Amino acid sequence: MNARQKSITFIENHDGINRFRVDDITSRRNSLANAMVLTLEGIPCLYYGTENSLHDTQGKIGPDTETGRLTFIRNNNGGQVKKIQASNAFHATQTLIKARKYLPALRRGLTAPLWLDSRESKHDDGTFLFARYISEKPELTVLVGFNLSQNNSTLSPALISPQQRALVPEGTVFERISLRGIDARGSQPEFATVAANERINLPLKADSVSIWRVKKQTSELHKK
Repeated sequence: MNARQKSITFIENHDGINRFRVDDITSRRNSLANAMVLTLEGIPCLYYGTENSLHDTQGKIGPDTETGRLTFIRNNNGGQVKKIQASNAFHATQTLIKARKYLPALRRGLTAPLWLDSRESKHDDGTFLFARYISEKPELTVLVGFNLSQNNSTLSPALISPQQRALVPEGTVFERISLRGIDARGSQPEFATVAANERINLPLKADSVSIWRVKKQTSELHKK
């Protein structure tokens, strides 16, 4: 393991600027932040309450806004537990943890940055795409794309490693895995094929994260 893979990664933390989600950060953005923690290299650490986007109503964005600990679930409040488990935030966290469990590249793969904003513009367009890969097992390659803008986007990166080697063979088909709690209900399967020049066209929905894996016949990820 390299140094990045051994590092603890987190966003909310008792030593951080904010322990919990604060004003102006939506529950969905909180889930997307957790998606980043769970898909980048490192050992993910999720602070209690983030699975329900626990909101610190007195906290603000910026330094010196720490307001202390919050009670997540009070004693003998089983109804609150059921409410939390039915929330989109809980489903999103559950699905992302499951993806990390069943996709080895998310746990022990290297990282190849593929896209960071548009090359044609000096403005931040909110897109970030990277691959997690295991060199000797290209069939385990995973693509992770974030689109934090309010517009759908399609990226056309070359799937090459930092050493300028093709990550997967020409003709490899990637499928986008379903992310409960993040995807809209009724979302249809999506597929993308690697062309002869190592390029692939990947559609990214607005304000969302997409995880693509090499297409297989069956998947534990699709089991409920």
